[in-house]
Amino acid sequence: MDDPRPRPNYLRWGISSLLVLGVLAFVAWRAFGWFKDFAVFRTFNFALDSITDATGASPYLVKGVLILVMTPFFLALREIGKLWPFTAAGLMPKKVAWGIAIVYVAGFFLVMHVASRDQYFHHNSRTVEATKFYAITPEGIRFFDTSGVDPKYGIPLRPVTPELIANVKRRELGLAPKLIVYEDPSEIVFFDTLTGEPKVWYLRNDSGQIELFSSGGFHPAYSAGLKPVTKEVVAEVGRQAKERSGKERQDKEASIAAARRSAADAYVGPAVDSKDKGKTAAVLVLANDASGVNLEESIQQALLARRVEPIRGFFKPAFIQSGKAAALFDGDWGVAQDLLLSERVGVVVIGRTASTVTANDQFEGLKTASVQLDIKCLQLEPQRSCGARSISVKGAGYGDVAAVESALANAKAQMEEAVMAFGL
Repeated sequence: MDDPRPRPNYLRWGISSLLVLGVLAFVAWRAFGWFKDFAVFRTFNFALDSITDATGASPYLVKGVLILVMTPFFLALREIGKLWPFTAAGLMPKKVAWGIAIVYVAGFFLVMHVASRDQYFHHNSRTVEATKFYAITPEGIRFFDTSGVDPKYGIPLRPVTPELIANVKRRELGLAPKLIVYEDPSEIVFFDTLTGEPKVWYLRNDSGQIELFSSGGFHPAYSAGLKPVTKEVVAEVGRQAKERSGKERQDKEASIAAARRSAADAYVGPAVDSKDKGKTAAVLVLANDASGVNLEESIQQALLARRVEPIRGFFKPAFIQSGKAAALFDGDWGVAQDLLLSERVGVVVIGRTASTVTANDQFEGLKTASVQLDIKCLQLEPQRSCGARSISVKGAGYGDVAAVESALANAKAQMEEAVMAFGL
């Protein structure tokens, strides 16, 4: 009995299977080609991005160099990627191709190591991103390519910062920050005249004063980071300099005045303690004998009658011995200025006597004394003459001293009259 089922068409199935296998082989072959092209493309771009990121070189320059340098590498990859049926007619043996690929890969990483030694930040990054880490050790600053801890000292590593790298390079170039000493800030060039960038750094110390430095870095005493100056900081530096200049001038003047007062102490007494210094008077009479003391006492009594307080013992012997007393009497106001007399007393009454003694021809032993007294009143603030008088008197007595004393007694009334006439 015949089998009713249709017989299979083996020929048709065979042809269909061959067609499917052929299509799959073609797709696989094209896919393998596309994969090789993709691998070449990615390898080229990886090398391009890595080198430009590490060096900051022009991408066009790097592309041109890579095309020339990497052609043998890509040809080697082509040979390595060939399927078994197509390896017979290759450009090079497969072992040679593998050797070229290995040398190129190893060489690439060695080149990247050399190129990135002085690279601290990613060039292709849109933000500041560190590529190195550092630790401050007893040996100085040590840099590493990866984060972690210093393997020698166990110090945790920190990412580098632009300020740190700039300061390290300045130190290597001998540009460590130096304090700028100045009197006039206008002598300092604060900003670059071409770029406008700051050329001076500063720190505000504990007293609020701004200290200026020649470059960035850290303050040697406060260990605080220095900052670049701004227009506002420069303006404040000018104000502080003006204030310091005024204070220094005042301090200098005070120091000079103190030295002058100290020098004046050798010649005159201290300032009088009186509410109304203008009503105080220092009295001095220049004489070759003791008559000067008596005259000074008479003048002081006359001043008291005018409610002017006489200052006794104000002038010291050095004032007379140095010739300053004679110079003041002769009208040299510089003596009063040098000794700052206006700070110590209100008025100076100064006199000078000249006396001669002659024998009396009629009476044996009787002497006649002629005394010339010139007396001046000097107001010290403001500087002006408040009066002057010349008195000539005679007196007689047995002996030179007695004759002079008699003449002085006769001069007392005229002297009191002179003092009363002074413009005190």
